[in-house]
Order: sequence, then structure tokens, then C-alpha cells
Amino acid sequence: MDRVIPARDASGPIELGRPLPDIRARFIARMEQLQQLKHLFLASREQRSLNVVTLVGDPGVGKSRLALEFARSVRSAVPDARVLSGAPSANGEASFAAVIRMLCERFGIAENEQARDARAKIEAGVAEVMPERLRTEVTHLLAHLMHFPFPQSPVVEPLAQVPGQLEVRRYIAVRRFFEKDSDRASLLFFDGVERAGAETVNLIHFLAEGLRNCPVFIMATARPTLFRRHPQWGQGEFNHTRMEVGPLSGGESLQLFQELIHQDAIPEELGLVARDRLGGSPRAVEELARFLLETGAVSAVDEGRWSVSLDRIGGLSIPRTHEEILRARLRALSPNLRQVLEKAAAVGEVFWLDAVLALVRSTTTETGDPDGPSLEEIGTAGEKTRNHLLTELKLLAQRGLIAECASSSIAGEQEYRFAYAPIWDLAYEMIEENTRRRYHRLVAQWLELRPEGRLEEQQEQSGRHLQRAGDGVGAASRYRRAADGARARYFNDRAIRLYARALACVGEADVAARIHLWHDLGSVYQLKGDFDTALDAFERMLRLSWVVAS
Repeated sequence: MDRVIPARDASGPIELGRPLPDIRARFIARMEQLQQLKHLFLASREQRSLNVVTLVGDPGVGKSRLALEFARSVRSAVPDARVLSGAPSANGEASFAAVIRMLCERFGIAENEQARDARAKIEAGVAEVMPERLRTEVTHLLAHLMHFPFPQSPVVEPLAQVPGQLEVRRYIAVRRFFEKDSDRASLLFFDGVERAGAETVNLIHFLAEGLRNCPVFIMATARPTLFRRHPQWGQGEFNHTRMEVGPLSGGESLQLFQELIHQDAIPEELGLVARDRLGGSPRAVEELARFLLETGAVSAVDEGRWSVSLDRIGGLSIPRTHEEILRARLRALSPNLRQVLEKAAAVGEVFWLDAVLALVRSTTTETGDPDGPSLEEIGTAGEKTRNHLLTELKLLAQRGLIAECASSSIAGEQEYRFAYAPIWDLAYEMIEENTRRRYHRLVAQWLELRPEGRLEEQQEQSGRHLQRAGDGVGAASRYRRAADGARARYFNDRAIRLYARALACVGEADVAARIHLWHDLGSVYQLKGDFDTALDAFERMLRLSWVVAS
């Protein structure tokens, strides 16, 4: 039977204050696939024809590492190549997030850039490649897609009045820009497309169809679920290669493990686990190395020279699967660090310092005055709580559990993310159910108290938290506000999704809310030109109106 390390074992608790060396290894294996990618890229460049490649594999198998190594080699071997990357939002629901991030990288637009400055950069970037007759149209449509719309745009406003036209012309503008921008070879890398929404997938396909005669290489990474969620992926009149990224062989897994811990000779039990028990997952092998460092079974003697403690290994129960290793690492955290990680998990896969701080400080109103501690107590506390939290987050980052983001999606906030989804899932799973609901309610309040709290994105996030807190009515009202914002910006597919979510949350009892939501939903379908679905929504509105004699 596989053995899992208990919360405390013979090695003692994890020494969380002790600095740990970086865990990293050279790129090994996958050389044949790397060469195949290089060959396809050079073919696109020389023949001026599009190639689309999807790297498909299970979580943790090394898809992104292979893609990033390929992108690095392209930058090195073809310095004039354009290399752009984008990924869906953490929850995959923000419309066109991957394409927007790619365009922001192309135009040099930073997170939280002022709208006026962003529009100027888009205008300048479009002017570099587009003929004068198309510059205004392409500039205004790209700016609208990227959430930096021109006020009273003479391009967007008229198109929005014709059902379905704005969506089509936005797609055309994106394709036109990339077509003109591809005089030199281009690599467009979409990471984790299984999380992308239907709008993003449709836009990527539209790009592929329109760039068939351009020196463009589109590369995507995805889990196998991509083809269940988006069965049409890769189907079209363009060259598409599905490249399976499978597990490492036993020998490759062992080689990676030896590189990570800087040891050629390792105990037989460890070698067996790394070689045969972790499914050939590079991520699981890396986690095993981290686990051994944290327990002191492996330690760095000096730069490039590490040692293995046979005594400590003899006192350990070595986890035998990736999930068991992660659970053992989380269980062995100090109670304070584990609570910080749980609070961060309640905020989301991406989280912010002040959101976690709000959850930490919330206990002061539960045990004392409902209006918070006195000003004297606040003055005495000063920044101690924040500074202590920063220290704890730094320790979690050193352990590879979270990472600090270079920029933030919320202005003025320090943003973090979980290193990858399974850590977030397991940390969230550890939260007691009633505590979890309370956390979600508090996070929703924190979001709405931000200066931009009434904006579309924050209202959707707030709705999601209230839904998880069990407040269906509150969640429905936030989803509806977010949908209203999306409809006002003519993001009709997003508005439809949000109105439908509001309907699912509002329940059957609030007839008035359902009447309004069916009306709003029907009006968006009408804007899209989907008149049959619009009529169905309006019919439901009328049926409910009859019930309440309205």
C-alpha cells in the first residue's frame, strides 16, 4: 500500500524560515518534438504559409515548458521574428482574453494603462502596418475589443445598430491587422486554450482561415478536454498538426529528478518513486524534489553541490503520487501559513494582497465591536498585520506554491497567483464549508468596495463569490449588472452568458426579476440577429407577465 507522510514525522516540522535553493533543471527529452516544431516554423517562414500546431497532454506533463523552450529558440535563431503570447483568464470566462493579451503585448500596453495612452499606442501600432484607408476602422475596432473604446466612435456606434455586424467586423479587424503585421515571420502562442470561451476559439479559427498565405505559426497548448469542450478545434481549411505530449519515460524521469536534486547516486526507494510511481509527470517529479528539500532529506551544501540525508529519508513515508505529494506538503505547513493559503484560495486562482488581508482582519469584527477595533488599537497595530502577511506570502512563493505577478489586473493592488491549478484546488478543499461561505461573502464585499467595484469585471467576480456563498439573489443582481455593462459595450455573447447565469441564480420565486432578465436576454439576441431565440425569450417574459397580471 502506498504510504503518505503524516503531518509530523521523524524528520520534524518543515523549517519554513530556512531559505531553499531554486528548483530548476535543463530542458531534457522532447528533443524530437522540439525539432518538429522548428521544422514547421521554418516551413511557414520560407513558404509563407500558415501552420497551426496544438500540443495536447495531461496536466503537468510539460506542454508549456516545451512551448516556451520552442519560443525561446525562435527568438534566438530568428531575431526578427514576431513572438507574441496570450492565455485565457484564470476562469476562462473573460471574452477574448488570450487575444487581448497578445495585442497588448504587440502594442506595448501595460496592465492598468490609462485608456487615452492605450488608444494612442493602438493607433500608432496600426499606423505602422495598415494602409491609410483602413487605419481608423481597424484602430477603433481593436480598441473596442481591447476595452479601450474611442468615445462616440464613428466606426463602432453605427455597426452596433445592425444585428451581428459589430462582432463580424471586429473579427475582420483582428485578421487584417495580423495579416499586415506578418511581413516577417510570426509566432502566436496561445497557452491553455481548453479554458478559452467559444468566442475566443471562434476568433482563433477565423484568424487561421484568413492567414493561410502568411508566414504565421499558431501554437496552442491544451489538455485533452479541449476537444470535448470545443469539438471543432483544428477543423478548417488550414494546416493543423495535433502533437501529443506524453509522459516522460522512466529513464527520463529519473534523469530529471537527479538534475533537480544535483545527485547522481540516490537511494533506491527514491529512484523507484521518481522513475516508476509518478506517471512520468515532470511537475510531479519537481514536487517530489521540493518535498525532500522542505523536509531536510535533501539540502544544498554549496552552489551546485547538494547532499542527501539517508537518516531523514529513512524516517519519511514517501508519497507515491503527485496529489499525495501536494497534500503532504500542504499538511506539513505551519498552521498560520496553511490559513493564509486557504484564504488566498477562497479569493481565487489569482488573488490580491489586500483581499487576503481583509479576510485576516475580518476576525476583529466577529469577536469584538461589529464596527471594528478602536482607532487607538488600529494605530497601535499599524502595518504589522500587512507586513506579517507579506512575509508569509513570500515564504509560500519560495516553496513554489504561489507566485507574485509582475502586474495586476486591479489598479494599485499586488497580485499573486497559485503556481498551478491543483495546488489551488487542494488548498480550497481544505477550507471548512461554513468558513468558505463567509470568505466568499467578504471577498465579494472587498471587490465592490474598490473604486472600480461597480465595473463589469468586478461585478461578475462579485457575483461568482456570492453564488458560492449561497446568496443566489445577491449573485443574480451582480451578474445582471455585469451583463448590462457587457451589453452597453456590445459584447453580446458575454452579455448573454451573464444574463443566463443571473436567471440560474435568481430562482423561481422572484417573478419580477425573471421578467426583466428574459426581456434583457431577448434584446441581446435581437442585437445579434438571432430572432428565433429572441422571440422565445420574449414569450417567456409575456407568460410570466400574464401570471402576475402585469
